[in-house]
Amino acid sequence: MPLFVRSSVLNSISHLTLWICLLLLPVMLIAQSNFSGKILDATDHVPLAFVNILYNDQQQLGTVSDIDGEFHINTSETVTSLTFSYVGYEQKTVNLKSIDLKENVEILLNPTSYKLGEVVVLPGENPANRIIREVIKNKPLNNPALYDYKCNIYNKIIYDYHFKNSALDDSNNSVNETLNQSLKGGHIFILESITERKHKAPDLLEDRVVANKMSGFKDPAFAALATDIQPFSFHDDYINIYDGNYLNPISKGSLNKYNFYIEDTLFQEMDSIYVLSFQPKKKKNFDALKGLLYIHTNKYAIQNVIASPAKKGLIDIKIEQKYSLINDKWFPAQLNFESLVDVYGTEDLQMKISGRSYISKVLIDGKIDKKSFSTDYLIIDENANQKDEAFWEDSRATPLNDREMITYEVIDSIGEELNFDGYLNLMGKILIGKIPVNIFDINIPETFIYNKYEGIRLGINAVTNERLSKRFYVGGFYGYGLKDKEDKYGFEAGLNIIPKNELWLSVKYQNNLREIGSTKLNSYRKTLYDPREILAYKMDNIIQKEISINARLFKYAKLKMSFADTEVKQLYQNVHTDNIVDENGGYKYKDLNTSIRFAFREKTTKINDQRIGVGTSFPVLYLSHTLGLYDKLDQQLTFNKIEVAVEDEFRIRNLGLTKFRIEGAFIDRSMPLGLMFTGKGANNDFIQYLVPNYFQTMQPYEFMSNQYINIFFSHDFGSLIFNTEKFSPQIIVHHNAGWGRLSNPNQYNLSEISIPNKGYFESGLQLNNLIKKNYFKIAYFGFGIGGFYRYGPYVNASPKENIALNFTLTFTTR
Repeated sequence: MPLFVRSSVLNSISHLTLWICLLLLPVMLIAQSNFSGKILDATDHVPLAFVNILYNDQQQLGTVSDIDGEFHINTSETVTSLTFSYVGYEQKTVNLKSIDLKENVEILLNPTSYKLGEVVVLPGENPANRIIREVIKNKPLNNPALYDYKCNIYNKIIYDYHFKNSALDDSNNSVNETLNQSLKGGHIFILESITERKHKAPDLLEDRVVANKMSGFKDPAFAALATDIQPFSFHDDYINIYDGNYLNPISKGSLNKYNFYIEDTLFQEMDSIYVLSFQPKKKKNFDALKGLLYIHTNKYAIQNVIASPAKKGLIDIKIEQKYSLINDKWFPAQLNFESLVDVYGTEDLQMKISGRSYISKVLIDGKIDKKSFSTDYLIIDENANQKDEAFWEDSRATPLNDREMITYEVIDSIGEELNFDGYLNLMGKILIGKIPVNIFDINIPETFIYNKYEGIRLGINAVTNERLSKRFYVGGFYGYGLKDKEDKYGFEAGLNIIPKNELWLSVKYQNNLREIGSTKLNSYRKTLYDPREILAYKMDNIIQKEISINARLFKYAKLKMSFADTEVKQLYQNVHTDNIVDENGGYKYKDLNTSIRFAFREKTTKINDQRIGVGTSFPVLYLSHTLGLYDKLDQQLTFNKIEVAVEDEFRIRNLGLTKFRIEGAFIDRSMPLGLMFTGKGANNDFIQYLVPNYFQTMQPYEFMSNQYINIFFSHDFGSLIFNTEKFSPQIIVHHNAGWGRLSNPNQYNLSEISIPNKGYFESGLQLNNLIKKNYFKIAYFGFGIGGFYRYGPYVNASPKENIALNFTLTFTTR
């Protein structure tokens, strides 16, 4: 081919290529999906999750924004416009020619006055109900709690300030400028953690925190705990958010409680996604949620969910969850929450808390050995707080933005200057009843003591803490009763022989008071203060030497074995006619005690090296055996004393929370009054606070026995029975019964003591939150009353003596 001919052809091809490129450039810019965007609320610029996006206004073409409001266009179609639709917002169509696609696109949607669940009643069955029935039927297939799985979770929580009114007035502008200057444009706090989770169905769970970071703190021990705001999935019958348990809209029977409405239908390849709104039906009193469910027709699984409490509390919270299909099973991919809390002393200022959890490295139905699970469900690695920035950059699901990096820089500086770690350590100690003072911890419950016998006890109880050693402690106490004008004192020491098994060897000496009828089961009490101790007025003075071993026997059992040598002096009139008690009201005995607490599948974690139980779905068993040892020289007591108790609580769907405790005991011989069982009375004119698992109408020490069985039952209806906007008391019913027997009544002077061998019965009604006081805009301080009536064989002649009125105190955010 001649050169000019070849050149002409090449020129023609070049021109043709140029024209083709020019013609295709606009299409290529769109079709190759070289742009992304984010959808925001036009009023407060909050990201909008799961917004429906249509290409060219065609129902079969489109996508959905992710849980953070972000979207990515990736289609082979020629796209000229995008239409955005979202429940509660005005629909918006955007011509792509008017947008600079090189920049990250922001789409602002304006909210409307539309409210979720404005259901139009039409003839025939609501089609949304048919969809919900399929969701409930398929829930066992889609519930992650029924899988064996492993995954990694990256958590990020940001604390920031927020104004209720987007248009700031002069006062708010001044506050805004001050905060901006103080924080240098950063947030108030930022918290990050990386957790390795493993789960074996149905209820074995372990979260190992491998990295932990919080602005302002070098050792943020509580950072990992702060991420547990919402459940890992939206499939349990009750959804726990903060201190509320809300009936799940996809639980059995939910169609009788919730209204559902089809808001939209989306298309994803060959499948459909139904967007359903839900809210509680009118005149239905229950703890309800409202929001949106995105139901995928593949197994009728939840693909996305947005939910918030239907009744707003002091903490306004919304949760968002996104699920992905992994190995043909639906699994959480991302969990978000956002809460707003009013700041005390201001009108418009709020604390805004935003959380993001990104789930990755998911392995479903792999082999997971039961024996690989630790005792604790939450474990924080020793070096979790020492990870360097290179580790975090490689591990974060999303990189930090400029404002987040400024937050670390500014708050870390402030935290070091103001010793945030010291305050956090103090808070952690107080939560478990201690006040740290250098190498000592002051035990709050054992220092601040009051009872009717000694009045106020002035003194101190302290032990060495982990700053001295984690392997041993030394402690002691001294107290002086202002009413009995007597000294009490003692000392103790302990050595941690095997830390893994919590094996402690301890010795103790005390010259102290002990209420008569005391039980070894109190060794495992769940609260810092037992309000019943205030009522004690019949005491023994004891001089006791004790050596004990405490250990975790196996994963769910705690064991205590002790040997004690005790000298007792009765501080009341002797009622025992045998010669065990001398003329001064004194006696001696040695005993060997074994006590066990067994809580199957109990979830535990460690706070400041102290293991804390956070509950189990199984009954908890307590068992104690005390053997009195024979001593020929001192003619001391020989006896067997067995005590046992079982307690449980469970929620009945649509009815509330039931609690019960059954306890019984046996002694094989007659004993001095202080070692017998003296009933569990909590009725007293001095103070009438409702004491759980005690008889509210029974006087202290009214009965005596060497065998007994008690049943304490309560059912909490919450606000299911009565619930209005301004008045929603918590209603609890009680039924308590007891029976006892005294084997040798002729050995006692029973002029002032009864034997409960005919059965003791009482019933009561408790009304909590009759009066609720807003406490610094973060919680309600509630005051209520309880009324109990005594009936049966031991009813009193005067009707008013069978009635006990108690007051109750509650602390809630709802």
